[in-house]
Amino acid sequence: MNNYRQAMGSTMLSLVAALVLSGCANPGQQDDSSTAPSTAATSSFENTQSGNGSSSAGNGSEAQSYSWGLPASDTSVAGNDGPAYAALQNGCAEGQAYLDAVAPDGYGFRSPLNVVLFAAGLKLCTGDVAGAGQLYAYGTQRYGLSGLPEGKPECELYKSVRSVLEQQPRTAFPCPGGLPPENIVGPAGLVDDPLTMDFDESQPTDTPTPTEDPGTPTTATETSSSESPAESTEPTQSLPDTSGQVSPTL
Repeated sequence: MNNYRQAMGSTMLSLVAALVLSGCANPGQQDDSSTAPSTAATSSFENTQSGNGSSSAGNGSEAQSYSWGLPASDTSVAGNDGPAYAALQNGCAEGQAYLDAVAPDGYGFRSPLNVVLFAAGLKLCTGDVAGAGQLYAYGTQRYGLSGLPEGKPECELYKSVRSVLEQQPRTAFPCPGGLPPENIVGPAGLVDDPLTMDFDESQPTDTPTPTEDPGTPTTATETSSSESPAESTEPTQSLPDTSGQVSPTL
């Protein structure tokens, strides 16, 4: 009986020891998702219609960047704003070709500000941020920001341009609406080209060419007085020499 108890005790001790060793070797499975590094989703905004910025994570902080792109908009509006917007959505080259085609006829946009915004968008599309900034600063200073209704192509263009230039989301730039600015027309009816920043075509540049001064006409009297008298060319008749003759006595 004692031998049986001893055998059972040894067996129990062996089982307990085995369980203890097993627990030490495999303390518990950790959740891999809690230790795996997080990756931020990146969405591109280059020449797309999504309107999202791109983000990147690093050292626990997230940096947001905003690159060029145009969201969908109503391109059936009056004027050339809609077709121009659609052309720029299709790519930089198509947008530039459209602008070149309508330039000889005065562009046909609904305001000169819209022309400048479109040209700035073309600059951003090709990566010329500095050139776009110059155009935007010039256009807004000359024409203001009135006439940009929400939901229209010119408004979406304005938001995209400012988003890239100032590196903020498009939602940070609501369109002010109001009446659009008019073309600048000079006294002679000439219209300024909104894309020539260093020249105003509305002002006449042709100055009257001074006519040549023919001088004071010379009168016949002045001519005769100014000229030396002409020497006479007629032969002079000489008188007979009477010094040696005696006068007759009467």
